[in-house]
Amino acid sequence: MAANRQNRDVPAKRHHSGAGISAPADDVRRMDRVTVTRLVLRTLVAVDLGWVGSQVNSEAFLRDRGRPGWLGVVEGKFTSGQRGFVRPTIRPPAYGKSEEHGRPTFSDEFSRSYMPIVVESTTSERYEVGILKWYVEWIKVGPTGAISLCARAELLDPGRLAIVPEIVRSYHQFRLQLKRKCPELWQAFLEYWSETVPEYAVDENRVSELGDHLELYDVVDFDFLVDGDQSQPKDLYREGPTDALRAIAGLTRMSHVMHTYSEESVRTLSGYDLGNRPDELWIVNAERLTRHHPEHLTDAGKQLFMEDVVGAVEILLQQRATLKYVSSWVRRTRAVFLDRLTDDSQVEQKHLAMRRLLTEMAWTSDLYSESISVARDSGSSFFRSVVSRVATLKEIGENRNEVSDSVGGLLSISQAVFGERTAAASSQLQAVSVNFEKTSRNMAVAAVVVAMAAAALAVLQIWVALSPPAPLHPPSPAPHSSSTVGFSSPR
Repeated sequence: MAANRQNRDVPAKRHHSGAGISAPADDVRRMDRVTVTRLVLRTLVAVDLGWVGSQVNSEAFLRDRGRPGWLGVVEGKFTSGQRGFVRPTIRPPAYGKSEEHGRPTFSDEFSRSYMPIVVESTTSERYEVGILKWYVEWIKVGPTGAISLCARAELLDPGRLAIVPEIVRSYHQFRLQLKRKCPELWQAFLEYWSETVPEYAVDENRVSELGDHLELYDVVDFDFLVDGDQSQPKDLYREGPTDALRAIAGLTRMSHVMHTYSEESVRTLSGYDLGNRPDELWIVNAERLTRHHPEHLTDAGKQLFMEDVVGAVEILLQQRATLKYVSSWVRRTRAVFLDRLTDDSQVEQKHLAMRRLLTEMAWTSDLYSESISVARDSGSSFFRSVVSRVATLKEIGENRNEVSDSVGGLLSISQAVFGERTAAASSQLQAVSVNFEKTSRNMAVAAVVVAMAAAALAVLQIWVALSPPAPLHPPSPAPHSSSTVGFSSPR
């Protein structure tokens, strides 16, 4: 320890370490104390298909995805492999194949309804970068309608021991290469998707837009030596060489500046290690899960368990990608519907706008209100612990709540605007009713007058009918008489 402090106090010569980073020569040598004998690095890349959805099919895709059994229906569309892909299938949890399968990883309900569709390539083109080689291991279609790919990287020369700084440099080069290759990889699969599932066809001209919405996460599985000997992680945390801990911490963070980590900070790695055994390591952070297990190569059960962990992490990443899309969709939907609700259209049109809003919100509720829980009801407490930690650090719950609150706010605003418009329309209707009432009273008076006139006319007609008929010729003039005027004398 004193020697380490002395080395830090002595100005060190600097040399170029790659990737634009210069590090002290002594620090690089100290990082040599940890050598990696085996490395499997999986980078998971997820994106929601809604970003490239066809305008014609977007409503059907929004309505159907996320529901139990939806993936089974989609899988049935793929009757054969095409365009360089093996026929896509839904695979059961890997750990179920193990002889020690007494505590299942995924619950039975999840296994029946939400396991992703796995698509593998028949070619699997290989790439090399630095001391790594990599290829696309699979593409998956998740239960929320997001797709993901797994790029698997390993040491280019398995027989050569690698030090952490050169792994970190090659890792960042690999990520840049993967980013450049992603559009090409997405394009090939989405053409296959649109041909096979035309009801959910995407706009292939927009594939380049997916790069703005990617979600990435790493899963690193490795074996290592410290000064040429095997070492247990829990012992390293307590009393191991500080430089060895710096290297381990640098691998978990893929950091170029691991040599600057203080002893106090790297000793805290024990607080992030979820592993129960002294010889295993499970460190989870927001960017990657790093795991070491001494029995990985000799115990099939440990390998299959790890496959399910990777699968669960990938589904969580798909969920995060979908929540990112739904959040954007809600913002765009809010603008459209509020414009419709606040324009001068008739109340009936506003009813239709409100009805459509509620319908689409009901469709998307499968994607955010009760997001599919990957670890719920798992028979393995350790599986739940690891997956839940990833979900927490990737803020799946927070993102889901933000979308739910945004949807609730939109519905509240829409109801308020719609209520105000309905109240205004009701007032107008009431005014029309009052005017109609006044008009009705005037019409009633007129009707009475007309009725009275009609009655008078009827009486006159009756009187005329009962009167004696008038003579047909004029009467003879009466003789002059002194009798009273107006009366004729009797004959």
